[in-house]
Amino acid sequence: MVTWLRPQEGHDRSGISREQFWTIKLGWSQEFDLVAGGDSRTLCDVSPRAMQEVALSSKIANFGFNYVGFNKDYLSGLMSKLNPRSTSKTIVLGITPRSLAPLNQRVSGYREESERPHWRTMLNSHAGGLLASLRPIAIRGIVKQTSSKDFYPDGWMAVRMNPPNPDADIAVYQSIFTGNPVSEGIVDELSATVQQWSRQDIQVFAFRPPVTAEMLSIENQRSGFREADFIRRFTDTGGIWLTFDASKYQVCDGSHLDAESARIFSRDLARGVLEGSFPRAATSEAKNGENRVHANNQ
Repeated sequence: MVTWLRPQEGHDRSGISREQFWTIKLGWSQEFDLVAGGDSRTLCDVSPRAMQEVALSSKIANFGFNYVGFNKDYLSGLMSKLNPRSTSKTIVLGITPRSLAPLNQRVSGYREESERPHWRTMLNSHAGGLLASLRPIAIRGIVKQTSSKDFYPDGWMAVRMNPPNPDADIAVYQSIFTGNPVSEGIVDELSATVQQWSRQDIQVFAFRPPVTAEMLSIENQRSGFREADFIRRFTDTGGIWLTFDASKYQVCDGSHLDAESARIFSRDLARGVLEGSFPRAATSEAKNGENRVHANNQ
């Protein structure tokens, strides 16, 4: 009998297994100035550490989850990570058509992790590394690793594909919205929550995560998402919409940014938040952050 233990995951060897990662994320207290929320695109695209290279004084977390929807439970969990004593409470939302469709409200990575039995959560927390080493692995995956995931304690999951395959997710998105279009009811609920947050002096930003041109076209045609209308409603309730040039970034599978591009995007996101939050002070702090970028790559 031959036993082969799975090597530590990832390219950077962050030291955290996926089992520990979700437990750490759910266990955060009310400790952050800025919390980013959304589905796997936010999870993979937003590096809090890279953001902090620009937003120097902020404590930042990524509360993104796989296939999550913006329902009441998730939005409440997202807000619960903000420090009530912070003078710059900020929530940043990565808006995708899937996060506004009914399926992601029913089948949610956030709900899946939140509803794990207590014994399993404790096991993940204290023996996550051992559990990770015992997960099955194909020999081909050891010999020729074409993709990797790194899990960081600030909530970022970095992904890489070698070589990148921009068409990898296309087939899924050609069918995922069949009988599952964007729900106006979900948009209404999110808009009401954003308005409530704004009245509580929480700054709320949103953006559409970068994807390939083909993916964007598929989503716009098949999901029923009316971006211009959504932006209007979002800004009417007190939110600030941020727009980015997707062509600047490397999308590794059609949906998610490659780890290095995610770091670049995260710095751009931080600059956008600073400019939207503090127009007079943003420029100087952003410049100070740029001076740290080359010396503090994660």
